[in-house]
Amino acid sequence: MRKTLFLILILIFVAALGSAAGPAAAAYKMFNQLPGTSQSITSLAEYVAAVYRFGMMAVGLVALGVIVFAGIEYTVSAGNASKQEDAIKRIKEAILGIMLLLGAYLILYSIDPRLTSLKDPNLPVLPLYGDNSGVILEFGFRGSN
Repeated sequence: MRKTLFLILILIFVAALGSAAGPAAAAYKMFNQLPGTSQSITSLAEYVAAVYRFGMMAVGLVALGVIVFAGIEYTVSAGNASKQEDAIKRIKEAILGIMLLLGAYLILYSIDPRLTSLKDPNLPVLPLYGDNSGVILEFGFRGSN
């Protein structure tokens, strides 16, 4: 069940990125804002950064919900030791997930703070065929005569 849910979430994420990849070459303005964003998104890098921030918020809220649900389950199953152990296990796993999430962020921020903020690189667009010297350009590399 967890694998199926994980695969569905990955497919949704890939589909969302794929739908934004085409308009990223041109100046694209989204009709609706992503949750947690206050500015309009005009590039693929901004879109990926907004999806990342939204994912971080969603994971944090889900982990908080799991902790609350497991706490209620622990309280309700006062006489059943196996259910209490399951609830404690869920709480520990949720806390471990939050620690992994924050740990990954702290490691990236420790290496280079720019790794935690995705920015549009604004690379120049190279022509595919021909330039002033008449040399054919293929795949972005300058050919030689």
